[in-house]
Formats: sequence, structure tokens, C-alpha cells
Amino acid sequence: MSYNIKNALADFKKEDLADGMIDILKDSKRTLEKTKENGFLKLSLKMQRTSIYNAVVWLDEKNGELVKTACRCGHFQKQYFCCEHVAAVVMQYIVEIYGQDVVKQSEIFPLMLQKTNVEDPFIPGILKSTDEEMMEILKENFFKKRALPVEQNIKQPLSMQAKCCIGECKDGLLLELRVGETRTYVIRDLNEFFYKWTEKKTIELGKYIKFIPDKNLFDENGRKIIQFFLEEYLTEKASGRTNYSYYASASQQARSVSIFGSRIDSFMDTIAANGVYLLSDEKKNIFYDEQFYSPKIKVAKLTYGATVRAERYHILCESLEYSYVLSGDTIYRMKKPEMAVQKILELCQSKKELFISDKDLPAVTRDVLSNLKDAAVITYTGMDPDKYLPPKPTIALYLDSPQENMITCDVAAIYGEKKYHVYGKERYSQKRNFTEEHRLAEIIQMYFNAFDQEKSLLVYSGDEGDIFTFLSQVIPKLQKYGDIYVTDSMKKLSVVPSASFQVGVSVSSGLLEMSMASNQFNKEELAEIFSSYDRKKKYHRLKNGAFITFNEEQKQVMSAISDVMKNYADKKNPDTIKMPLFRALYLDELLAEKESVELKKNREYRKLIGKMRSYENGDYEVPQSLEAVLREYQRDGFYWIKTLKENGFGGILADDMGLGKTLQILAFLLSEKEQGKVGDELRTLIVAPASLVYNWKKEVERFTPQLSVCVMAGTAHERKELIKNQTSNVDVWITSYDLLKRDIELYQDIVFANEIIDEAQYIKNQTTHAAKSVRLVNSSFRMALTGTPMENRLSELWSIFDYLMPGFLYGYTRFRSEIETPIVSDKDEDAMTRLRAMIHPFILRRLKKDVLKELPEKQEEIVTVALSGEQKKLYQAHSQRLKMFLEDQNDEDFAQNKLQILAELTKLRQLCCGPELLLENYKGENAKLETCIELITQAIAGGHKILLFSQFTSMLDLIGEELKKAKIDYYRIDGSVKKEARMEMVEQFQNPQNQVSVFCISLKAGGTGLNLTAADIVIHYDPWWNKAAQNQATDRAHRIGQKHAINVYQLIAEETIEQKICELQQVKEDLAEEVLSGEGISSTQFNKNEIMNLLEK
Repeated sequence: MSYNIKNALADFKKEDLADGMIDILKDSKRTLEKTKENGFLKLSLKMQRTSIYNAVVWLDEKNGELVKTACRCGHFQKQYFCCEHVAAVVMQYIVEIYGQDVVKQSEIFPLMLQKTNVEDPFIPGILKSTDEEMMEILKENFFKKRALPVEQNIKQPLSMQAKCCIGECKDGLLLELRVGETRTYVIRDLNEFFYKWTEKKTIELGKYIKFIPDKNLFDENGRKIIQFFLEEYLTEKASGRTNYSYYASASQQARSVSIFGSRIDSFMDTIAANGVYLLSDEKKNIFYDEQFYSPKIKVAKLTYGATVRAERYHILCESLEYSYVLSGDTIYRMKKPEMAVQKILELCQSKKELFISDKDLPAVTRDVLSNLKDAAVITYTGMDPDKYLPPKPTIALYLDSPQENMITCDVAAIYGEKKYHVYGKERYSQKRNFTEEHRLAEIIQMYFNAFDQEKSLLVYSGDEGDIFTFLSQVIPKLQKYGDIYVTDSMKKLSVVPSASFQVGVSVSSGLLEMSMASNQFNKEELAEIFSSYDRKKKYHRLKNGAFITFNEEQKQVMSAISDVMKNYADKKNPDTIKMPLFRALYLDELLAEKESVELKKNREYRKLIGKMRSYENGDYEVPQSLEAVLREYQRDGFYWIKTLKENGFGGILADDMGLGKTLQILAFLLSEKEQGKVGDELRTLIVAPASLVYNWKKEVERFTPQLSVCVMAGTAHERKELIKNQTSNVDVWITSYDLLKRDIELYQDIVFANEIIDEAQYIKNQTTHAAKSVRLVNSSFRMALTGTPMENRLSELWSIFDYLMPGFLYGYTRFRSEIETPIVSDKDEDAMTRLRAMIHPFILRRLKKDVLKELPEKQEEIVTVALSGEQKKLYQAHSQRLKMFLEDQNDEDFAQNKLQILAELTKLRQLCCGPELLLENYKGENAKLETCIELITQAIAGGHKILLFSQFTSMLDLIGEELKKAKIDYYRIDGSVKKEARMEMVEQFQNPQNQVSVFCISLKAGGTGLNLTAADIVIHYDPWWNKAAQNQATDRAHRIGQKHAINVYQLIAEETIEQKICELQQVKEDLAEEVLSGEGISSTQFNKNEIMNLLEK
């Protein structure tokens, strides 16, 4: 046989193909197995639930032809080479190779729709059947409901009595059960009774009791007893004991049940109110009293001794913790005493009276009767028992350290001048209080982990941390039980609180110098302490074995100094440590005003710290032309930048979007020029996103026309000529990140006094060409401008600081291990404190709500849109398919398929925006687009101008088409629009005379740098992963110059991934805020569970 597989859909039996396709779609776990056999591809289908009779297909892959088929079913027709099982294999292959659309466009698809009666059999899970086990239960329940009612003859609530058989069960309690109304009947076969109860079959007892099992037929006590014994029955049945071994012997004819252990306790609690009937020689009803029973013992002094008599009682049974005592008509619960006490009580029970001679009375009183005080009530007649008790011993603990990381203890009991070793082999002595010695010895030995049998010593051994714990925590506890004596070797293991350090800090020759001293340690010990300090430990161990402890303040100090020493200490000259000047504020933050540090500063150091701490009081002159322009907070920003420049630091101006970061930089540059700086001392390179390059040029010309400016744009040749010819006569050079990385070689020989990067988040990834290029520029002073210094990860902050001051946050490997991972993964507040102390002086961040009290209000509103019809079905189908895919992924699979998973998440987001983004010929509903156009129409009618943002340019296409249909004019900016055209559109939109009311902007291309204060309504069509990007886009309108209140609308599809993205936005926003303001720790890492959570409603 040779047959082209593409003809299968047309020539195979349509019934077989349809049945085969339906069969495999029902099984989500199906897999097509492929092997090579005699040069052909052998195909078979492995399915979880459905048998396919081992159908096999052989295929010539090269020619796409069927060579042979086989199946064991009775319908396989050799002349036609096919049955529904072979068809299933062929159909699975066709779907995997050519896609489901091949099937949907064939003649068998209508037949599949007819057979399945569903809208689309290919939707995952739509053909999945109810589990067979559940169907069996449904069938069984159906027939039970149809069964005719059984006649019952119960006229009043039934009672159930439990009867206890005294002496019939050796280790437990033997019970019988009786049921009835006024007269009760013994249940002769408990096995049969509870079997019928669980199966809801009619139960008959005697001639007059007939009922269908129902707890409501019984009185309250009966219901409790039924529940107790039903649990017994089900427990035994679940254990697999088919004969239910808890029933009594055959002689009891299965009418009794034995209960043991903790079940006895439960039974007693069950019968507490109504008691149990007692079967013995004397039949009577007895009750359980919850009060604990204490036997009464009487000790009477005679002339030559004493007698001991005990109250008689009978132990009915015993559970694991208690003995149940029958006294008169009442059962009491008695705590099981220790074995020694148990023997004494048994002895008192076995004899009517015990006699003790005067010679042995002290020992018996001390060692025997005193042990009964917690288990029995003892009364003494004619004697005072205290006169017979020995004094309590004084305990002495002798600690020694015979070898490293080992401590031994000899425990001694001292009576006056006499000393006895508690674990020694001394003979019995009536002078010793063994009860008290043993009590204390049991407590003390819990603190040790071994015993030296030969030397009779307690032993504690472990690592360095264990020994420190013993010294600092265990020894203080041992002092409660005795006096402690230590050997010379033990004295070396002292725990000493750290004293204060003297730290000298000075500025010399552009470097920071630090020296240390201590009254407690010499220089070598001091160097050892700091160089090997581990911030995870609560102590440091000296070479002589002693431990130094640190309080929380000292740990911060130790961490700071240790950090400095690891990076900058010179082994040849450890007395003085030299380091970059940017560490000055970090040290001052952690060491100043600390009780454990005596900080000595030279004049230059104090001057540096003073300037940086009080930069707003600087004596720098604001350029006269900008005096009236700069707001107070912008003036402070100018002073801060000038202070950084003067002291050789770099910094991040991280003001909220719209607060005029550009103007503050221009004021700084103009001030530099007015100081007489030119050429290499003034030349400034500004690097910005391409969309903002000409905006910078325009701002320079507007606010600081005194500065010459040039945009390095044009062709590669034109840029080369510009760079070559502008070296000497241009103050401000402006280029984009993209052009800088292309032209970086042309900048190698050019010296810049200042390098300013705008929207510094562009270099958040340290490995990109943009990040590498800005680092290669030869500049003595660097600034970074961004409203979002950190959007997602701490590594973004590291990348910006590595540009500003290389080495400031160490190399990235160390930063990740010591700071980033501890903060994100371990929620390490120590690492967070350390990071904040380092970066705080070099980040200036002001929020609009704090400095612009006159800025109009911003109202934010989430507009929830409910998906419906075809759009909703498509979203649910794609979401369900992704869930099923994720459920089958282990951690390794998840890591490998991350890109595919993120692509699927993007598809879900696109379905929320508009199914047209995925399906070309989609003609169904688009709830969000309809809502958006309605919102725009209403806004225009109210005289408003609108900014509309979306991440998907294809979505902007759809929105544009709808705006054209509604005859609404609009502007649009995306990545394809040239810089000059952007500026022209912005100027037109800002013109009050302009009638265009809508500006459509792609979030990535126009979310930063633009000034669009003519708009007072902002619409975010779709949410982005981090809120910072959305906020930046919103602030195109909500910034200085805005005269109207701003309304921000975020369109969110209800019960979709978009709602989960809103929750995720908050997490990422929190992490950035915590690092910059110091409020705590969060994590933004994704795992499989978090992705699954995005798919939940």
C-alpha cells in the first residue's frame, strides 16, 4: 500500500476520521509516539483513558505517503486500510504537522460539530468527560432516589446504651451496645449493624425495631454513642482488616467491641453525661466523673514504727496517659504516675496495712512517701514528715575545656563539708537527698549532648557557633541550678562585650584616610577583628579562643569598617586605610553619633560633610537670567549639583516627572560658564533618548541662550564632521544613546567637563551598548536624570551608579551577593540599611505632592470593562490552554520555556485590547475599544483634550480607524515618527487655537520627555508591567504649566490578566520606593506560581 497522507481527509471514511479526531481531543494527555523502522516513520498514539487497540501507521516522510496501517479492532478493514483508531493516529499527525485549520476547513468538521454538539471541539478541555468514578456515584444515587421507601415503626426517639463488661478485656475496655425505645435490644452482630448503617440499609432488632439508618432517630446521647462506634468501625475497615479484629472472641458472637489507648479517653468523654451500664456479678449503672482521682493514704505513727493504709480502688482500664478507677458507682480518671510511684501504689493496694520500723522510717518518708505527694493525698497522724527529710543539697558545676570546641561538666552535690559526685559511683547514703539530686541532674543534663562514662562527666561539643551559644545562653541558665566553677582552659573561652573604638577620619590629597585604635585590643587584634568580621554572626572569636559580642549598633559599625577594610586595607601598612572620597558620607552616616565609636575628624573632612549635608545653604550664585525662573526646590537642586561637582562626586537627579530636571541642569551649566570656564572645563555632552534630543536643544535655546549648542545628528559622515569641527567652540553637545554607541570611537580623544544622561533608565541593563558607551566617554563630572532610577530590579540602580562613580557599589558580582540577593530573596534589613546609607547622599528625589502645592489635582480612575461574546470565549480558551501547559511544566521546563510563556501572556493582553490584534478576519465584539471611543467622544463634547497611550502600535491603528469613522482628528507618535515631526506635532497640539483634541502615543516612543500640558485627560488603553512607565506617560500632562485638574483613566478588562497586572504594578512600585525612601523590602522575581496567579480570575 502507498497512500498520500494529505488525501486522508478527502478519501478516508468521514465517520472514522470524525470519531478518531473526537476520541483524541477528549484526552488532553495524548502523545504521538514516533520511531524509525525499516526506513519509515512508525506512528502510534499513547492516550491516558481511551484504548486505541494498538493502532499503528507507517509513513514515508520524504514523500508524505502512508505505507502501511494496522489495528487489532474488529472493524479494521484491510481493503480500506483504516478504522477509527487508525484514523485517530493519522488525524493527530495531520494536526501536529499542518495545524487544526486543515481539519476545520475539511468536510469532517461539520460532522464533528454534529457529533459533539459544542461550538468548537478544539477548545482545550471542552470535550473532557466526567470521571467514570463520579458517574458511577451519580448512577447509584439515581437508583437510590428511585427506590421505594421502607416501612419504619419508630414512634419515639431511640436510645442507645453502652454496657461495660468488667474483667473481660485484659488491656482495654470491652463494650456491648443496646438499642430501643422503652425496651432495649442487644446488637448481636456489630459488624453487620454498622455495615448496614454505612450502606443505608434497613436495620431490624427483635420483632419491634425496624428503621433506616438516620442519626436523627436517636436521642442526643444515642447520637453521640452512634458517632463514636461508627468512627471505630470505619477506622478498622480503612485499615484493611476484613474480619474487624476489634470485635471480641467468637464466644461473644461479635456482639462486643474492645477499645484501647486514646479511644478509651474519647469514649469516657462521650458517656460523661449519661453514664454506662456495668455488666458484672453485680449489675448497676455507673457514671464517669471528669474530676481527677487521687488515692487517699494514711500514715500513723506507732511506738516503734508506723503503719501505712491506702484507700481501696479498682482500675477498670488504662489508656496511654490515664488509668480509669472504679470507686463505688463512679469512674474517675487518674494520671498515670511514674513507674516507681506506680509500684508503691500497687503495694499499698495489695496489703491492708504496711508496717515500717523506726530505723527505716526516715528513708521511707524521704525516698518513698515524698514521691507520692503528686499522685495521692497523704495524711500523717502522730508525726511530722518534714523532720525526716534531709536538707536540700547545694549543686556545684565544674566546667572544663579539655580540647577545642568541647566543654565538660562534673556535677557535685554538697551537704555541709561533704561533697558527692552526682554521676559518680559513691554508695547509697541516708544523708543524701537523692530525690532532689536526681531532679536537678535531669534538668542539667538536658543542656549537654553526650556523657563520658569512664570519667562520669557531662559533655557538650559542637562547632564554634555551638560553643558560643553554650557560653552566652546555656551557662546563664545553669547558674539557676548551682554554683559554677571553671578551669584555666575554660576561662579562655570567655564572652566579652565589645568596647568602643577610636576611628580617625581625614581628607588628604583627594583621598579619604581612616585609622583605628582601641583600649581593649592591640592593632594586630583590631585588624584581625575587622578583616574577618562576618555580619551574619553575633560574635567574633579571637585567636586565643575568647568571643567578642556586638550589640545592634556595634554590628552596623563593624559592618561598615569591615566593608572598608576588605576593599581598601593595605596589608603592608594596615595602620592607615586610604579610599575614594565618595565613601566619606557612607562612613559618616554609619559612624557619626554612635556610642560605640569615638569619631575624630580633621577640618577638611568636617568641611566636606558639612557641605554635602547642608548643600541648600551653599554660597553658589544662581545665574541672574534664571533668578526669576527657578522655583525654590529647583534652586536647591542647583546647589546640590554644584556641591557634587565641587567635591568630585556624581549623582542622580531623581525628581518626580514634570518637576523641571532639565532646567536645573541648564542653570548649573550656565553657572559654570559665568564662572569663566571654557573649552575642556565647560564642554558638556548630553545623552538622551532620540525623541528628546531636539527638545533639549529647544530648552537650551529658550532658557540659556548664552550657551552654544549643537545636535550631533545626520548621516554618519555628517556626524563625523560635526564632532571633528565643534570641539573648541560649542558648549553643549547633544546626542542620542543610539548615535553615541555608533560614534563612540569619534569621542575617544575629546575631553568633556560634564556628561549628563537623560532618562537614565536607558542604561539599566549594564550589558547593553548604550550602558557601555556612556561609560567610555572621557568626562570628569557625571550626572544622571531619571524619574524612575529603579523600575524592576536593584541591578538597574547598580548600573547607573557604575556610570556615575565606577566601583561605588563594588563590582556587580559582589553587589549581587552582598546586597541585591539578601534584600530581594532574604528580606535582609541589614543589607537594605547599608545600601541606603551608601546611595542616599547621591540621589536627590522630590515628589510633586511635596513641592508643587499649586499643581492641579490628579484624579485616577480604573474603568473596568466586561468582556463578552466571542471576545470572552477566545480569552478563556487561550487562558485555559496556557494553564494546562503550565501545569505540566516542572521548574526546569518552566525556565527553558520562559520566552514562550511570556509570548503567550502577551497574546492574552492583546485579546483584552482587541482580538483583531491576533485574528485578521475577526468581526466579533471588542468591549474595550467601544468603551474607549465612547470615553473620547464624551471628553471632546466637554471641551477636553486627550492623551491616549498604548503599548501596541497595532492597537493604535485600530483606534485610529475608529476615530476616522467618528470623524475625530488626531495626532500620533510611535517609533516610526522622526524627531523633527514629533516636535512639530507637540507644538501644534499645545497651541490653544488648534482644534485637534486627541493625541495617540505609543508608550515606549512617547512616554517620556514630552510636554503636553494642553491635555487634561489621559487614557491608558492597556496596563504596562511597571507603574513607573505609566506614571511617566501621565506626567506628559501633569507637570509644571498645567492649569487644569487632570483625569487619568485606565481601561482594565474584568477578570483577566490585566487586573493581575495592576496588582503586580504595586509590588514593583513598592520595591523602588523602599530603596529610595527606606520603608522595607519587596521582591519582584517571577516564578511558575506567580504566572499561574496571573491567569486566575
